[in-house]
Amino acid sequence: MFTKESTFILPFIVILLETGFNQTAGLREIISKRRAAILIVPVILVAAIVSIMLLARIQIKSAFQPVVSDRFNDPPLSSWIYLLTQFRVLVKYIQLIFIPIRQNLDYDFPASVSFLEFHTLASFGILAGIFISAILLFPRRRLEALGILWFFLTLSAEQGLEG
Repeated sequence: MFTKESTFILPFIVILLETGFNQTAGLREIISKRRAAILIVPVILVAAIVSIMLLARIQIKSAFQPVVSDRFNDPPLSSWIYLLTQFRVLVKYIQLIFIPIRQNLDYDFPASVSFLEFHTLASFGILAGIFISAILLFPRRRLEALGILWFFLTLSAEQGLEG
C-alpha cells in the first residue's frame, strides 16, 4: 500500500472473489453474520489508512491542479476533463483487444471538455453497458462477470487514486 496505490483495491478484490466463487452460499449469506465482519473490517481499515495517507501528503493540493496539455488548443487538464477523456481511451483499448486494426504506438486523444460530447457520451454508454452486462451475467456466468468486474475495479484505483 505504501508503494502502489492500486493495492487499495485488494480488499474489494477479495470480496469480489469470495462472492463470485462461493457456490454454496448466495450473496446475502456471504455478507451476513460473522463473515461480514471478516470481509468488511479489513476494507474499512485499508480505506481509513489510505485516506489518512492521502490527507497527510503535502503535495495533495497540487495533485488536483489542472495540468497543461501538450496538445495544441486543449484546455488545461483538470481531473474532470481527464476522466471524460478516459472514457474514450478505454473504449479504444477495449476495441483493440477484439479488433486489432489501425494500431498505433502513441494514440493522441483530444481532451473531452463536456460529458455531452457525442464520443464521450457514447463511450460512457458502452462502458456502462459492459458493466451492467457483467452484473446481469453474474448469476449464470460468474467467471466472465468476475473478469469484467475485476477490470473496472482495477481501473477505479488507477484513475481515482493516481490519475
